[in-house]
Parts: sequence; C-alpha cells; structure tokens
Amino acid sequence: MKEQSLIEMKKKVDHMDLILKKVITELTNLGDLSVGTFETVKKMPGYEAAIEEVKTEALTRMKKEKDGVLYGVILVNKKSWHRECIKVGIASGKDWRHIIKRSRGFKGYEIRIQRTWHATLYNVWKKEQELHEKFKHEKFVPKIKFGGHTECFEIQSLILRDFPKNSS
Repeated sequence: MKEQSLIEMKKKVDHMDLILKKVITELTNLGDLSVGTFETVKKMPGYEAAIEEVKTEALTRMKKEKDGVLYGVILVNKKSWHRECIKVGIASGKDWRHIIKRSRGFKGYEIRIQRTWHATLYNVWKKEQELHEKFKHEKFVPKIKFGGHTECFEIQSLILRDFPKNSS
C-alpha cells in the first residue's frame, strides 16, 4: 500500500475513535439524565398508585390474552442417568410441545414429563407460586445450574400430587 493511503486510513481511524468517544460520553450523560428523571418521577405525588395501576393493567392483559402451561417434570442427569429431581415451572402455550421447547434451557438434563395443567399464563403462574410455597421445605439444588434451577424439588416430593386437573 502507498504511504499516502496509509496516512489517510490512519486519519479516518483517528476520526472514528474521536466520534466513538463522543458517543460514549453522550450515552453516559443520557444514562445519568434517565436516572435523575426516574428519581424525580418517583417523588411525585401519585407515583405508587400509578405503578400499581400499570402492574394491574399488565396482569389483566396477561390473564385475558396468553395461554400458559404449568408442568412437573423429572430431570434426568445426562451423565449419570439418575433421576435427580422434580422441576415445577411454567411456559407460554397449552401443551407438552411448549414444555419441550422450554426444556432446551435445562442444560445437562433430559426431562420426563409427569404432569401438565393449562390455563391463562397468570393463573398457571399463581398456581406455580402456591405449589412452590407449599413444598418449599422439599427444595432441591441440582448439581448442574440452569435457568429455572431454583424451581426444583426432591425426587421423593409429593408436589406432583397437588397439581390441578385439566377439565376436558
């Protein structure tokens, strides 16, 4: 390459570096401004009520619109092939296909579907929370961590017996 071309390229890279530094500075300023605005809004009268209203509206939309499925699966460790624990969770959708899709995140485990129950996503979430609370004394920490590892229970747990029945 010619020396002149290299000099021009260096100038362009230096110019882009300068622009990038300015963008980073502006992003930092924008972040500070957002935090300040948020803190100011939180101090305004009626903030708490407005937040509760937004939450209620979101939950109502979720109740009416989305299907959900509560599932109870046995996790089988892929290395030892031992039935390690029971996982109780929820997924968007209506049936076992959505559970299989969700289970792709359970790295290191195969699943054996034991129970399912479908309703609105909100209702399956409420039932999941109820089951987790009732059987919290039977929590299990899996050997391999994955998304949802905090929703596991001892293999001997009776949590699956408390699953609601689907109406046909």
